[in-house]
Amino acid sequence: MISEMVETRDRIQNEFYEEFENMSQKFIGKPIDASVLYTLERYMEAVAQRISAENGVHIISGKVRANISGTVMVEEPEIEMADGSTRKLSEWFDGL
Repeated sequence: MISEMVETRDRIQNEFYEEFENMSQKFIGKPIDASVLYTLERYMEAVAQRISAENGVHIISGKVRANISGTVMVEEPEIEMADGSTRKLSEWFDGL
């Protein structure tokens, strides 16, 4: 049971960050402004919804941010637990 959950978590994390990396590559060398961050954030929300549907869990995308040098990053996604609480995806199994 736990090994299946670990596989699912790893697959979700890999797919989520791979999608972000692929999409953010399209903005390399371009000015990063609020519209770019908004676009990336909406895209990652759609990715989280798709991954949620594929895996039978509720994934919540993290915020998309840019640092002073224009590098974009996304916060770690969260997973909604059965009791309605949320945890960072990496903390999915804490306390189980």
